[in-house]
Amino acid sequence: RRHGRCLSPLDGIPMAVKDNLTTKGIPTTCASNCLKDFVPPYTATAVQRLLDAGAVLVGKTNLDEFAIGVGTTMSAFGPSFNPCSKTARAGTSQSSSTERDNWHVAGGSSGGSAAAVAADFCSFALGTDTGGSVRTPASLCGVVGLKPTYGRPSRYGLIPLASSLD
Repeated sequence: RRHGRCLSPLDGIPMAVKDNLTTKGIPTTCASNCLKDFVPPYTATAVQRLLDAGAVLVGKTNLDEFAIGVGTTMSAFGPSFNPCSKTARAGTSQSSSTERDNWHVAGGSSGGSAAAVAADFCSFALGTDTGGSVRTPASLCGVVGLKPTYGRPSRYGLIPLASSLD
């Protein structure tokens, strides 16, 4: 911001990015121990365009390992909890074992992105959608999920489940 005016349409708006979209200098793991130390030398075009428009990256979001799954429960780093669930905070030291076992999935494979928006961690988040991986988690978490026309957003920098579908 300069002199109280926005510099761009997304100036200062917080966003999160699914961890299968590359971010220069920030680890991109695809929720897999195989890539836990991978730090890409470039940023995905879709991410870079949002950064150039003023969005602020506040974090990378969880997914099913390599985007293969339907619940965001198959991550090397643990499941994504649905913040709409009454027991979404299950797993804390103050919760009982029954509470830890009684939580709702965020959906997958972009469940981390949907959960981040639903929990108000960010205003919007990027995900990837091969067969419902944005729309299903959005529905389960009570937010909006949009799948643009195939080929409209650039896939450069995406580590896809299926390069002909994402």
